[in-house]
Amino acid sequence: MNKLIAAAKLDETAQTEGREVTFSPDGKLKFRYTVYPGGAHNDKLAELIEKEFRPYRQAGTDPNDIAIPEQRAITARCYAAAVMKTWNAEDFGEEFSVENCVKTMLAAPVFLNHVKAQSEANDIFRSKMIGEASGN
Repeated sequence: MNKLIAAAKLDETAQTEGREVTFSPDGKLKFRYTVYPGGAHNDKLAELIEKEFRPYRQAGTDPNDIAIPEQRAITARCYAAAVMKTWNAEDFGEEFSVENCVKTMLAAPVFLNHVKAQSEANDIFRSKMIGEASGN
C-alpha cells in the first residue's frame, strides 16, 4: 500500500464512534462533546451542504453573495446534523439535540468554529493508525 495512504487512513472506529474533544472558551469552564470526522471524510456533511446551497445555486446566487448570518446558519445546521454526535449534558446544561446544537452554535459562533476545526483535525481520528503506518 502507498505509504501516504496508509499514514492518512482514519481509524476505522472514527466514523462510527467519533472522538470526544474539550472546548474551553475561557480557560476555566470545559465543555466536552463528541464529533465525527468532517471535511472530505464525511459524505453526509457534503450532502447536507450541497442540499442547503442548492436553492441559491438554482436561483443563480453565488454562495459568496449570501448574507453572513445565513451562511453561518447553514454551516451550523450542517455541522450539527452531520458532524456532532453528542455532548456532555452536564457541561452544556441541556441535553444534546441537533436543534439545541444549532442554537448554541449561532449564539456562540466560536463554538461552531471549534467544532469545524476539531472535526477536520485528522490526527485525532487516525491516532491508532500512526504507529502502524510508520512500522512501530
